[in-house]
Parts: sequence; structure tokens; C-alpha cells
Amino acid sequence: MDFASSQPANLYSLGAIEYAVDAARGVALSVGLPGLTAAPLGDVSYKGDVQLTDPIIAPFVTKTQLTLTGPATDGQPAGFTTTPVTAPTLWGNVYGAAHGGICNGVTP
Repeated sequence: MDFASSQPANLYSLGAIEYAVDAARGVALSVGLPGLTAAPLGDVSYKGDVQLTDPIIAPFVTKTQLTLTGPATDGQPAGFTTTPVTAPTLWGNVYGAAHGGICNGVTP
């Protein structure tokens, strides 16, 4: 749960600002336009209410980088590579490196 909820925290903040600026400028967003990550904007419905959604894709973080394979389903690839906890692009490591904090110099 930690990697799913905390890793994209910076993307949620960035998205909130970008979408607020777009709204102020009158930009009309629609299904299929590029989202903040690789996934395009889509629709999600709940109890008859349809909303535009930006499915932010969080990295699959593991202690060390792994290549996982399995059967391809629903157009998804048969394999992928995980992100190691030491990856310098993870926002916690970026913050730690900049502030000398607990995430600075994380080792597996």
C-alpha cells in the first residue's frame, strides 16, 4: 500500500496545479487526451455519475530491480521491469538527496 499511495504523491500535486491552470484558461479536456503519465484520460462512472479520470500509474517498487514475466492479457505486455527502491527518480529519493533526509542514500 505504501508504494501505491505515496509514490505518485508528487504527480497528484502537479496534476492538481496543471488541471487548475487549464480550467482557468478554459482548456477543455476529453477522453483519450494524454494524461500526466503514459495513460490517456478516461471516463469512470459511479452510480450514474460520469467523471473524467487521469489514471496515474505508480511504479512497482521492489528492493532490487526485477524483471517479471507472465502471460500477456487484455493487451498488456507479458513482462515488465520493477523500479528498485534506490532509483534516483523516486520522489522520496529526490527529496532525500536534496534535503539530506532519511531517504538520502537508501540502500537495498
